[in-house]
Amino acid sequence: MLHTNDYTCFNIKNKKDLFAMQKELNHSNSISMEKKYIALELAENMIEAHEEGEIKINGIEIVNIINDTKCKSELEEFIERVKSMYQKGETGSVKKDGRKNGGRGLLSILYAGWNLKLIQEEKEKLALVVFKRAS
Repeated sequence: MLHTNDYTCFNIKNKKDLFAMQKELNHSNSISMEKKYIALELAENMIEAHEEGEIKINGIEIVNIINDTKCKSELEEFIERVKSMYQKGETGSVKKDGRKNGGRGLLSILYAGWNLKLIQEEKEKLALVVFKRAS
């Protein structure tokens, strides 16, 4: 974990990193429970997708940096399907090729009043930015 004036950062490569992040977050009084949940959900999603990257938390957003841009179009499509489910008031998993492929965590983030935006961070990095929607 790295603390800067702007962000608390966690490098995520495997479940060991996820557990270390969870332990640090459990002892943090400066990060809301809602942000802790979102950060852990994003880290779990990265591990399940066999990706590596960072989770950055600041006062207004949680940023998931993914160290692989090969999955950009697939991830964009997946996020759009999750957003579509949210707009239709649906719950459950996103289906892909006839099988369930998750998305419940991202959907729960949307239902909690947060939004998702995928941006190209650098040539080889994507950023999934999670930020609170205006009331």
